[in-house]
Amino acid sequence: MSPRQVMRPRDQWIPIPALISSELFSKAQQVRESGIHIGPRSVKNPESHLLRRLVVCGHCNRKMSAVISHRGRHLYYWCRGSDPLYFGPRRLYCPHPTIAARQLDELLWSDVVSLLQDPQLLLAAWRRKSTQGTRAAGTLSGGTARAFLSR
Repeated sequence: MSPRQVMRPRDQWIPIPALISSELFSKAQQVRESGIHIGPRSVKNPESHLLRRLVVCGHCNRKMSAVISHRGRHLYYWCRGSDPLYFGPRRLYCPHPTIAARQLDELLWSDVVSLLQDPQLLLAAWRRKSTQGTRAAGTLSGGTARAFLSR
């Protein structure tokens, strides 16, 4: 409530009838709390992209979206910086619009496996991360993911 607004006493409130039933309201709250949204834009297979909502374009530093096309045959990450409708024609256009999801996911997974198989590597990565104090996004085993994305 802003400082200029004053709460009226409860006896002066104007009663407004409910627009939806209490049953429908409770169902909507359950869907909202669960985070599961059913609709045409929802991701039907969230496990298809290992790095969903985590990939950042190595060229323009914009977030990349997980995309499935052609009946699930092509999985890729798409940079929103290549969409003139989203960013407008006057903004910086990204020349690297997509990257194959399977290749990037395999690269990351091989780095994770190598870290888990060598405790010294894992300890060194943890120490490097803890001394930085900030999020080191895209830097896996010497920056291989950052280099891969900036191609």
